[in-house]
Amino acid sequence: MGDFTLMTLTNQSKSITFWDTLPRPIIGLSPMNSVTDHVFRHVQKKYGNPMLLFTEFTSVDGICAGASALLKDFLYDESQRPIIGQIYGRSPRNFYQTAIVLCQLGFDGIDINMGCPAKSIAHAGAGAGLIRTPSLAQEIVRATQRGVQDWQNGATVRDCEDLPARLAKEVEALNRDLPVAFQQPRPIPVSVKTRIGYESSQVQEWIPQLLETAPVAITIHGRTLMQGYTGDSNWDEIGCAAQIARGSGTLILGNGDLR
Repeated sequence: MGDFTLMTLTNQSKSITFWDTLPRPIIGLSPMNSVTDHVFRHVQKKYGNPMLLFTEFTSVDGICAGASALLKDFLYDESQRPIIGQIYGRSPRNFYQTAIVLCQLGFDGIDINMGCPAKSIAHAGAGAGLIRTPSLAQEIVRATQRGVQDWQNGATVRDCEDLPARLAKEVEALNRDLPVAFQQPRPIPVSVKTRIGYESSQVQEWIPQLLETAPVAITIHGRTLMQGYTGDSNWDEIGCAAQIARGSGTLILGNGDLR
């Protein structure tokens, strides 16, 4: 059984993007590390046809260090649109630069992982570890949004100071293979995937802090970090988040235990 995401609240975003034009309710295939690679998404789109697809999460630190092998995580084909690139880390500077990379690779959206419970990631302050540092989480969202804005204003991977020239050339080559419409600057919405809390539910505090950055959507896995993937997804807490977000312009998507 796949892990699916269901939209539970509809609001209009500030810029018209695919989020506004998808049929309701929105049901998409959630990102799953070591599962939702290019081939898996292609098969899912062909036979299950989810409305949204996300890549596996990819390290912004790795991209900015020039790890060209990570570009395979960003492979997709045109059948998978709208396709969203998911990234993780804890450096706003690297999120900014990776946002430009994703824009130049033709993605329709960018999703920030703030929900991974893996010890190697959360204990380093990334993934769901960002729930404990809301100010940094906000800075990361804003840095990603700023990267998109600068790309719309003409910035390219060549302007990313930490990005090795070799990797920049690979991104440029992939860009040239895109349909012309996706090579050009256009609105690229930024969203977030997270959990209801770290040790216990923190929806009342955590969700308003994310909403301050105006992401186009927040996907909420109805478990805490400490739960990992055990127990049941708490849809009451997801519903509470939807109520908090009502009228904000941010969509709330529920995640966990959908069959």
